[in-house]
Amino acid sequence: MNDFKQLHLGVDRRQFITASAAAVGLAAISHAMPAKADTIIAPEKPRTREALLALLDDTAWVPIGPDNEKHIYVLGAPWCPHCKNLYFEAKKIEKAVQFRWVPGFTNSTWAQQVNLLTAGTRDARVLDQIYNKIQPADLIPQGANWALKWNEDVVDLVELGQPGAGATPVIYIPLGSELRRMAGEETAANFMKLASSIARRPASMTIIPKASAVAGTISKSWEISRSLSLTPVSDTMPLPVRVAPTLEAPVFFNLPPEKALDVKGATITTNGEKWVYLSLSGNGFLERGGWCAADQVYVNDGNKTPVTF
Repeated sequence: MNDFKQLHLGVDRRQFITASAAAVGLAAISHAMPAKADTIIAPEKPRTREALLALLDDTAWVPIGPDNEKHIYVLGAPWCPHCKNLYFEAKKIEKAVQFRWVPGFTNSTWAQQVNLLTAGTRDARVLDQIYNKIQPADLIPQGANWALKWNEDVVDLVELGQPGAGATPVIYIPLGSELRRMAGEETAANFMKLASSIARRPASMTIIPKASAVAGTISKSWEISRSLSLTPVSDTMPLPVRVAPTLEAPVFFNLPPEKALDVKGATITTNGEKWVYLSLSGNGFLERGGWCAADQVYVNDGNKTPVTF
């Protein structure tokens, strides 16, 4: 199965490391260490059940089963035998509860290609083919790299600090006011025991995840304006850094006003708005980057001079 055709984007991603800027199509961006590399840039981990579920809702998840007010999120991997077993157990009860499969773990070029196809199409047939050791014939759709990067960042964020983080699969079940996290495979029988307690979420039953909507829009509308090299800071408020160059994308970091980074990046224009990519590095991860609106970036010259593009 590992001879799966390399369609494009042959960039490896280790578990729990966010894909580099090149993985979202910005070959002009190079990485730079921050001016304060000894300080970890802390992600904004969701603090409530509702905030975490909102992040999962907006990933490019794959529906297993018809629309349902009751649904379970699964963070899975294409190579994982436990994920495979869980997938087939989920199929047994897909009419009782919808499983929403979030492809977001990558450990090889092959796995990345599979995840791109899965996140890009959101088609359960791909999962079925992979776990039955059938090579998919579909092509990776345009914009899939944006959708997968969104998923990877959400996986990193919700799993941060969790026991056994990085292992697969991980299951998130809204049980009443609790959002229960379960690591490892479960049987259909065990899920059915919990089915009556799974919270109904009618507002999230038929939704188009933002990751998918954004992926389609950005892939058709963005262009690199120019490369740049600057040491940016925010003004008086923390600088919101997002997974994609759109206000629809969640904020994954709030860069403090006093935080300065030596950055080589690029500005882009999408839907008439200018954005800048910040390549962030620090202890605890190899590289993590994100986007902020260009009008929120200031030069670290002591005067908070806005960056002009």
